[in-house]
Amino acid sequence: MLEGNLPDMKKNTKRLDKKLEIPEIFKKTMPGLDIIFDNMPDGILIGNETGIIKANRKSLEMYGLTSIEELNLKIKNIPQILGMRNFKTGEIISNGDDIYTQALAGKYLTDEFTIIDPETKHEKIIKSTGIPVEFNNKKLAVAVINTDITEIKIAEEKQEKLLTKLVEAQNLMKTLSRSLIQVQELERRNIARELHDEIGQSLTAVKIDMLNIMQQTKSAQIQTQLKDSIQLVEESLNEVRELSLNLRPSILDDLGLLPAIRWYVDRQSQRSGIKGKVITKQIEGNLSPELQIACYRIVQEAITNIIKHAKAETFSIELERKSNDLHLLITDDGIGYNVSIARRKAINGQSIGVLGMQERAELVGGWLDIYSSSKKGTKVYAILPLNTSSQNIDKIKE
Repeated sequence: MLEGNLPDMKKNTKRLDKKLEIPEIFKKTMPGLDIIFDNMPDGILIGNETGIIKANRKSLEMYGLTSIEELNLKIKNIPQILGMRNFKTGEIISNGDDIYTQALAGKYLTDEFTIIDPETKHEKIIKSTGIPVEFNNKKLAVAVINTDITEIKIAEEKQEKLLTKLVEAQNLMKTLSRSLIQVQELERRNIARELHDEIGQSLTAVKIDMLNIMQQTKSAQIQTQLKDSIQLVEESLNEVRELSLNLRPSILDDLGLLPAIRWYVDRQSQRSGIKGKVITKQIEGNLSPELQIACYRIVQEAITNIIKHAKAETFSIELERKSNDLHLLITDDGIGYNVSIARRKAINGQSIGVLGMQERAELVGGWLDIYSSSKKGTKVYAILPLNTSSQNIDKIKE
């Protein structure tokens, strides 16, 4: 290992030992420690107020120097020699012993620099750490550790670029999903209106004509046939109404979210025999169309799941306005299920109901989660921002 001292220390090596006050237990192990020290992968400097006392091979290689004496003489000029800059700010470093002198003052400091490698002439990134060295509360020396972190920084930069691309791709997917849902809802509304206004009215006209014909004919056989036909028309009318309501209930557009949810809960309770109720707290003011349709579709999907799978006797829908958010809680007393398995199935395309609810919430800047366990029912909890244009999912989660 290369060792040395400043010119004024050459005549009295005992003075060095006295200044450092090296304990005897350390002196006995110095030969072995010297070998380890000199072969460390990081550049290490050790010194005191008089200057650099020890420097391992890697440290001298980093500076393009051959001896400690040369290092002591050139330490203040090293930044100019190596073209040293602060890695984060790009600021040119003018004083090469800042970290060293601050470590002498008892401060633990670390910073990152770029240098031009003396041998390869390529830019490297160095992490420099100054450490005060004490023993029995006595300051012995300071150590400066220089670590080449070039490969780590290159890997971090690549990772950051990949992360940026991933975020951009996710944002693009969200934009496309939002557009797709908007188009889907528009088509649903148009088809529902066509079913109600065109096909529904046409079937109603056919039924009226058949009733008129039945009143005018005296043939029992024809009347029987007309009765059967009228019954078929009525069944078709009911199916058309059902399709229209499932696609887009007009009550949602005409009266708003709460009447639509109450109507849907009453309707599904009557059809399924499962008792449902709606609880609302402090719901006043206008809700955006995007928020209303997202909330309604989440309720619709959750109730569909309850009827199909939960084997529940009761369920409830709770809506509450808190600050700038709408809180939605859907609970049932059914058999429950494994949410993780359901999510895996949804990702594999076997069931998209769970992901559909989450996507609806996230596309309006909200958040949704599901809590369920065997025989303890299920809770679907969502927080939806009232101002969908300025909310952030992470803020809502907090």
